[in-house]
Amino acid sequence: MLVEGGPTITTAFLAADLVDSLLVHQAPVFFGTGKPSVGDLGITTLAAARRFVLDTPPEQCGDDVVLHLSPTQ
Repeated sequence: MLVEGGPTITTAFLAADLVDSLLVHQAPVFFGTGKPSVGDLGITTLAAARRFVLDTPPEQCGDDVVLHLSPTQ
């Protein structure tokens, strides 16, 4: 299933451990403060952080970088 949404739906799927892979598009633009892409997952330490690995080498789409990621087990 493809889930495309904002921080609320992304956070809900990550918190429920329902993410098999992520397709992340990163533009070379930074605004500073603004809306987050993921909300609070309740993780308080770096050791408890969700970790992902690259499935394939990063790709370029225009000026953006596209990452195909899977959660580590």
